[in-house]
Amino acid sequence: MRIRPADAKDLDAVAQSYRDLLMHEMEQTGYSNWKFGVFPTMEISHRAHNRQELYVAEVKGRLIGSMILTEKQPKEYKNISWNTASPDEKILVLQVLCVRPQFSGKGCGKSLLRYAGEMAREMGYSAIRCNMWEGNEPAIHVFRQMNFTDAGSGPFRPEGLPEEQDLFMEWDLTGDDRNRY
Repeated sequence: MRIRPADAKDLDAVAQSYRDLLMHEMEQTGYSNWKFGVFPTMEISHRAHNRQELYVAEVKGRLIGSMILTEKQPKEYKNISWNTASPDEKILVLQVLCVRPQFSGKGCGKSLLRYAGEMAREMGYSAIRCNMWEGNEPAIHVFRQMNFTDAGSGPFRPEGLPEEQDLFMEWDLTGDDRNRY
């Protein structure tokens, strides 16, 4: 598996991976609380790509997952009692982690998280923060396995969606926890 910054040529495949996941969730049990045609969208991936914040995972040239890594913390983060007391410029935020359904459970999500942690450490960040809908138990389980700890829960309003109750999580990068994952 190769993880890298996204190219413009990846944007259609990223949008298709969002659609694949959302169609799968409509047919099976849905955990993300994302809504088809509302969130996430191609526009979100375009904006992230334009800011050089979109990353993709691929196997043999086929996109199997993506994530957004940004320094911009959503306004709701100000209401959370984070475990790591770091200035905003030392925090990296992970958003819209998506793995195509046919690759779920095969380590793609963990690989994306591992990459984010390694990159953040190399760039001098002290923590990675994220949030997800409280009902997304599979993702919460994976994030906890990958060194993220719960920082609290509260209301969050994803772009275009109604307010939801989210779990806010953080990975403290200041310790040496690399052997844990």
